[in-house]
Amino acid sequence: MSELYTEKFSAKSFSIIKGTFYRDFPGHTHAANCYELHYILDGRGELITDDGTFRLRKNVVYVTGPNLYHMQKTYSDNPMCEYCIFFETLEQTKDIFLNIFFSQNFWIGRSSRKIKKLFDDIYLLHNKGTLYHSRQAALLMQMLLFELAGIYQPQITRLPNRTDISVTNDVIVTESFFLFNLKNLTLGSLSDALGMSERQTQRMLIKNYGRSFRKKKKEAQLEHSKMMLRDENCPLSRIAEECGFCSDAAFCNFFKKQTGMTPVRYRNEKSGK
Repeated sequence: MSELYTEKFSAKSFSIIKGTFYRDFPGHTHAANCYELHYILDGRGELITDDGTFRLRKNVVYVTGPNLYHMQKTYSDNPMCEYCIFFETLEQTKDIFLNIFFSQNFWIGRSSRKIKKLFDDIYLLHNKGTLYHSRQAALLMQMLLFELAGIYQPQITRLPNRTDISVTNDVIVTESFFLFNLKNLTLGSLSDALGMSERQTQRMLIKNYGRSFRKKKKEAQLEHSKMMLRDENCPLSRIAEECGFCSDAAFCNFFKKQTGMTPVRYRNEKSGK
């Protein structure tokens, strides 16, 4: 069990398992603020709830929330293999998508490829066990709940104005690059992804973030490196590579210039050594 958090989503007692169930799972209900997300990878079975009995098979996703009685039966001749995510929300959210997700305590339906990939990636990242990968898993978990909210209420994903759509997509692509693609991030690579010239990209960054590409990248590199340094088992060479530096020395020089201390000293101070 662990905690996951982003600015919009926070959960405790978070776990994700992947396994094959050869026996039925007893009937039970979740406590307040507790949810389970299931993705059936293979096999067959049945879900029995207060709302009825539902067939379970490959690519079915279902969500069970607080106070919903449910039990899971597996077929012995074709036992079910599934992902199961369990978490307890820590606090109320003001995000419209998350509020839609938390407004229902039961949903079942067929998965999309995107939802399947989110389960896969959350499982892989969470089991790496580092703060860095836990933070990534939290962001993907938030995206998974967004996807489910979009299925619950499809109209919420429709923006009425094409200009709004363009601006939203620009921000999503930009945020994704600075969060997950620092290793290969250049002004050119970001401009290509946005379908803009480098000059247009610079103007967009100034308008939306109040800073140039170079300054925003430095800020992202510093924040990512600080987060990774909190993991005492993460080598400096890996941090340098993930944050987009050509060498360990370049990373160390950058970090000392920005913070006034070496990465090793920063790590030691944060760990209390």
